[in-house]
Amino acid sequence: RGMNVHFVTRAKPWLAWSPFPAERMFRAVLDAVDPEWRGADFAAVKAKAQRKIRFARWLGPFFSARGAVRNSESDRRTARYWRGFSADLASLRRRRGECEELLEDWHREIASKLR
Repeated sequence: RGMNVHFVTRAKPWLAWSPFPAERMFRAVLDAVDPEWRGADFAAVKAKAQRKIRFARWLGPFFSARGAVRNSESDRRTARYWRGFSADLASLRRRRGECEELLEDWHREIASKLR
């Protein structure tokens, strides 16, 4: 039996840390297959991502205001990204229990495939 997990988004879980379920599932599989993969580099990437997450709700308005002052389309695009990211985080927080249950099921599935 085999298993394929495809990540069709720009953010690949092996290149960046994310609290979202798909990336957490990827890390769960990698932990089961190769527990040594998390090194100092991963810890630094995770810490940086967690800092961004703490400020995510403020980055949208910040870049929106800066884009208006500078008349910068780049800042406006960045503001849209952070507003969407912040909305995704809020949705994830509202659905935390459902996500945790999904991840527990995923851990059991991984364990059964490794037996």
